[in-house]
Amino acid sequence: MRRIATAIDIAASPAAVWAVLTDFASYPDWNPFIRRLEGALREGARLIVTVRPPGGREMSFRPILLVVQPNRELRWLGHFLMPGIFDGEHSFVIEAASGGCRLHHEESFGGILVPLFGKMLADTERGFVALNEALKLETGLARLHTERRVVLLHYSPIEGTVEGEPKEIYPYLGSSRLEEPLNRFQVTAAFHGHAHHGRPEGRTSTGIPVFNVSLPLLRQTNPDGPPFRLYHLDDAISPREAP
Repeated sequence: MRRIATAIDIAASPAAVWAVLTDFASYPDWNPFIRRLEGALREGARLIVTVRPPGGREMSFRPILLVVQPNRELRWLGHFLMPGIFDGEHSFVIEAASGGCRLHHEESFGGILVPLFGKMLADTERGFVALNEALKLETGLARLHTERRVVLLHYSPIEGTVEGEPKEIYPYLGSSRLEEPLNRFQVTAAFHGHAHHGRPEGRTSTGIPVFNVSLPLLRQTNPDGPPFRLYHLDDAISPREAP
């Protein structure tokens, strides 16, 4: 038996997170891990689920929905070929918390083939984390009704700011699926870290500025000064010299 357990705090109500999680038709727009999810939202329904782990190939399953508890829990169980070969019970559990909610995103794996899939399960866990971050972004942007929207991310939403890193680790440094919400919600700018040897600046396909502010990169680009940059939000975001 193997288990993947991740969690993320989201500054939104359980109902808001549930609304995004259960809007299956929108998954291709924002979800970097579950690329397709089709089926009725009712217990006992058969789903079609297509996942793509970071750096891996797409895989499709036809699990059964076990639990549909609005604003609280979504859970399904799938099998490879037949029960007992490679089984996965996938769950999203939402807990109300101060300032929003906490999402527990987990899966338990069982079956005789599980010991052979160590690398795939490691990639799958990274896919869970990417999904969590994308869900947090999608839910947060949907709640903002402001003139300017500034996004802070751990992972890069574009390739431009990870260029300089080894290409084989690009999937672990970011996801282009994080770019789509930035463009759709017309954010003012986005900032991220994680890509320590990437580039300091880039833009999305619609021209939204993206800044890599990982500490090693800031030290590299400003070796004689403090490791930070100041930005001014006006009609177009622009870097300013530190005092």
